[in-house]
Amino acid sequence: MPTTPAHSGRAMLSGSMRAPPAANAPQLEHIRYWRAEASSGDPYARCRYAREAQHCAALIMNTADWMRERFVAKMVTRGDFGEIPDCRGVTPQDILPQFDQLLQSASGGHTPSQLLFAAGGGFALAEGVRFPERLHQFRDHAATLAWRAFDRGDPDAVVLLWRAYQGVDRDVLFLAGAIDPNPVTARALDLLMHELNSDHVVADAADSGLDKAGLRQAQDLLRDWREHAFAHPRTPRYGLRIETMFDWEKRAVDLCADVTAP
Repeated sequence: MPTTPAHSGRAMLSGSMRAPPAANAPQLEHIRYWRAEASSGDPYARCRYAREAQHCAALIMNTADWMRERFVAKMVTRGDFGEIPDCRGVTPQDILPQFDQLLQSASGGHTPSQLLFAAGGGFALAEGVRFPERLHQFRDHAATLAWRAFDRGDPDAVVLLWRAYQGVDRDVLFLAGAIDPNPVTARALDLLMHELNSDHVVADAADSGLDKAGLRQAQDLLRDWREHAFAHPRTPRYGLRIETMFDWEKRAVDLCADVTAP
């Protein structure tokens, strides 16, 4: 079950008298604990609630109760998804507020929530069909929030925006549908990716489709990022496969901790 980070007690400092569930507690307890803490408006608690609920959202939206229980009983694995979380007892009502809670936290300035929201962390697989208004909200806010995380120097926001602007695996990236193409920005992001990860292969200048003026604009943009947001660059946590942040097997990683903090 999810490992509770040492600093998750932040929520208790805002008035809660309850300790977080033990690491091996049922997922239902984690979801309901962080949902209660999120009611105080604490951005970290809102992020944690959305994260814990997201673990079960896809299962609940796309499988029957008996299937989930059978998965857990047999410790079933499913290809790239690996081990399946134990979501017994979790209801749609337990996870329904996750999108709104994550958006509120992100809009309030919580950098990890900005990244998670822009990466699609508030959605289950079919929620865009069940709740089309959420797609409109995502379209309205996702790009702005991704760039806010970027401006704080979040290296994973670089990967997310690079993939969106370069069209890498566009069909599985929510953000790609929420931005307008910009070859200058795409070129500058490609160059920045190489600076964050020397193994990244930068496209040739000719492949960018830019003329000399456009290439200079991209270099100027990169220079500005170097001097401000990425004066002290960090390596992306997930390489190019940022969607692996949502894998159940990475549940011990606290995606709500601010990696841009000093």
